[in-house]
Amino acid sequence: MAAQGFLMAAQFLRPPGDVGSTPPLPYWLYPVVGIAMLVAAALYWLVWVKIMPAVGRYKLAPEHENLGDGTAVVVYHKIKTS
Repeated sequence: MAAQGFLMAAQFLRPPGDVGSTPPLPYWLYPVVGIAMLVAAALYWLVWVKIMPAVGRYKLAPEHENLGDGTAVVVYHKIKTS
């Protein structure tokens, strides 16, 4: 866990000479964008799986289906609840 914490924190350590590998952009921009994408994905999941079914009064039911080429996929169907 300490190694994972170091990998997250090391991205924000100031490089020597205060210049990263892409001089016009700040060195901290890449990890901030990556973390923002992870947060956006988590919020999208929260809205899609938890909030919308509660507001819309439905439940998402997973159903396993096979495509024409044999690929197995999971399709979610809305089931109304009262």
